[in-house]
Amino acid sequence: MKQYDVVIIGNGPVGMFTSSMAGYYNLSTLVVENQHEPGGQVSKFYPQKLVKDIPGFTSILGKDYINGLKTQQQAYSELVEVLYNIQITSYQQVDGLFYLFNDSNQCIAISKYIIFAYGKGSYEPIRFEINKQIVDFDNISYHLNPNLDYNNKHIVILGGGDSALDSAEWIKTNFSSASVSIIVRKSIAGKTLNENDFKRLNINTYLDQTILECTNNSLTIEDNTTKHLQTLSFDRILVQYGFKFSSEKNPFSSWNELKFDATNKLVVNEQYETSLANVYAVGDCATQSGNPFYCIVSGQAQGFNVINTIKKQLNTK
Repeated sequence: MKQYDVVIIGNGPVGMFTSSMAGYYNLSTLVVENQHEPGGQVSKFYPQKLVKDIPGFTSILGKDYINGLKTQQQAYSELVEVLYNIQITSYQQVDGLFYLFNDSNQCIAISKYIIFAYGKGSYEPIRFEINKQIVDFDNISYHLNPNLDYNNKHIVILGGGDSALDSAEWIKTNFSSASVSIIVRKSIAGKTLNENDFKRLNINTYLDQTILECTNNSLTIEDNTTKHLQTLSFDRILVQYGFKFSSEKNPFSSWNELKFDATNKLVVNEQYETSLANVYAVGDCATQSGNPFYCIVSGQAQGFNVINTIKKQLNTK
């Protein structure tokens, strides 16, 4: 069984950059990802989303950013290995080394250090419900499908966060004849588009609305203030209410030495150390003083700091 300096659990944007910096510092590194591809939620949910908070880019498509991180990671392939479709679930610690096991109780690797970088974990989309009943038709989806032809289609987007706004902008930019309407329960929370953008792109907005009824081709909405009723026809609904954490799917909850908060975030100190020695957590899976991070760049900076710390510790041994 091969021994590594570092095992990184998660190959999303934070894990990818952290592993590249481990290669840069000449650390033998294994990255373990339970999905079949790199990129985490960016690849799974937002490949067509324009990422606008990455240094060096005014904006960049999520898939292009992940491809860049993959190229960077592959530049250190002699030191950095990546395994996909593997879930680490348990460990044993012997003579200061971690023996890591998968869900079949097979030992996958031996490592001196562990870095958790698995992001927000196992999430599922918040479902579209009316009167606590899930609304489900074939033309209702929770992820933007870039392979569909939206021309001359009436698209209704539910939700007012950045993902909803980015989806609306992408559809109108690529399919000018599409009709796009955004329906929100309160107000627009996203910051990626403003009132002038809605007018420029010809995006209809319905604010402070309650959805009363839904068929497979129409919605009935009620203005929460005026009680005015409207019926909107649609070809497709894109639900962008966000995601919720599936706490029962947290594979590390049985690691009794690790401290989690009430939302299953790993509690870390200012050096991103967990409650288990030589185990760190960075990015969206970690929280410090009750404040989760939720930012790709800050998570990557944390990963770099941890790698720097590990390198210094190894140099003193």
